[in-house]
Amino acid sequence: MSSLECETSIDSLPEEVLCMIFDQLNVEDVKNASLTCQRWSNIIFLTPYVKRFRFKIELSNPWTLTKGRVMCFKTAMKNVVDYVNDTKRCYRHFVLTMEHIVPDDLQSIWECLHPKITESIYSLELNLNNISPDSVRLLAETIPLMPKLRSLIFFECGMRSLPGQITVLRSSSVQHLELRLTDNIRIISDMPELKTFVGPLSVLAQPDGTGAR
Repeated sequence: MSSLECETSIDSLPEEVLCMIFDQLNVEDVKNASLTCQRWSNIIFLTPYVKRFRFKIELSNPWTLTKGRVMCFKTAMKNVVDYVNDTKRCYRHFVLTMEHIVPDDLQSIWECLHPKITESIYSLELNLNNISPDSVRLLAETIPLMPKLRSLIFFECGMRSLPGQITVLRSSSVQHLELRLTDNIRIISDMPELKTFVGPLSVLAQPDGTGAR
C-alpha cells in the first residue's frame, strides 16, 4: 500500500497560521524564531504581530458621573479583565495609564494583571493621575514580585498624599528608574541593581534616611 507524502512545509504556511504558532511560544522562543529566516523576522517585528511584546491599558474614570459614562467605564474595565483572563500571550513591555481611579477599581485590574502579566515583563510604565495613597501602596507591594523587571517608569500627577507619608519602591532586578512626581508625594527607592535614574535626587535616599547612595 502506497503512502501519501505531505509536501507542505512550514515555509508554505500563511502568515496568519505562523502567528498562531508563535503565540504558543514564550517571548524568548519567539525572539529565537525570528532568527530562523528573514520571513519570520519580518512577520514578528515588521507586522502588527510586534504588538505582542507591548501591552497597553488606558482607563479614565469620568469626572461627571452620568449613567452613560459610568456604564462606559465599567464596560472598559470588564473588557480589560476579560482579555487578560483569556490571553495566553507573554508580554515584555507593559504600559498602564489610569486617571481618577478609586482603589477598588485599581485592585480589580491589578489582581488580574498580577502575576499573570507582570511576572514576564521587562519594562513597566505607570501613568497615574489623581490616585489614592492606597493605590500607590498596592503597586509598591507588588513591584518586588516581578522577577524580570528591568525598567520602571512612574509618572504621577496630583496624588492625594498624607502628610509625612513615604512610599518605598523596592526591587532586586530594576536597573533603570524614571520618576516624575508632584511635590506632595515622597518616594524613595531600594534598588541595589539600579544603574540609571531620572528624577529628583531625594528618591535615591536610603530607606533608613541616611541619604543618597
